[in-house]
Amino acid sequence: MVSPSSIPTASSSLPVVTINGIGLVIEAVYLTIFFLFSNKKNKKKMGVVLATEALFMAAVALGVLLGAHTHQRRSLIVSILCVIFGTIMYSSPLTIMSQVVKTKSVEYMPLLLSVVSFLNGLCWTSYALIRFDIFITIPNGLGVLFALMQLILLSWVVNSRAKGLVAKHVMVYSTM
Repeated sequence: MVSPSSIPTASSSLPVVTINGIGLVIEAVYLTIFFLFSNKKNKKKMGVVLATEALFMAAVALGVLLGAHTHQRRSLIVSILCVIFGTIMYSSPLTIMSQVVKTKSVEYMPLLLSVVSFLNGLCWTSYALIRFDIFITIPNGLGVLFALMQLILLSWVVNSRAKGLVAKHVMVYSTM
């Protein structure tokens, strides 16, 4: 997410605008494919979600334009919202962690997603620290911590399963 405070000039905003523009195009392609091949029930459900998001964005834009009268105040409000939603985005995979602990199965928490999330957060946190932008640092720094928690959990589950398999093999061979 791009916080308005992180775009002071056209030249310094190029990386942020570029990556978010590419992300928007990828998401549009994904949604197009989803709507082309999904069943009617899922299309309706996703349509409601998208309509809700559009209404929320319109409400934020209208509220900020009418309620905050300076550019600095508007930027602060939208930047805070970006921090909140960026943090929610990074923390959403954590909801599955209790299931992973209970079942000792990493089926619903793929390694690649956790690694990419960690690397993405690390890159954006580094960028934000170079620019001294707190509104990019907070959600991405938390994203690094959340992804690290996922990676630690994944390694714990894999190691505990490996130890269990070794113990089973030792028991089988010792009874022979």
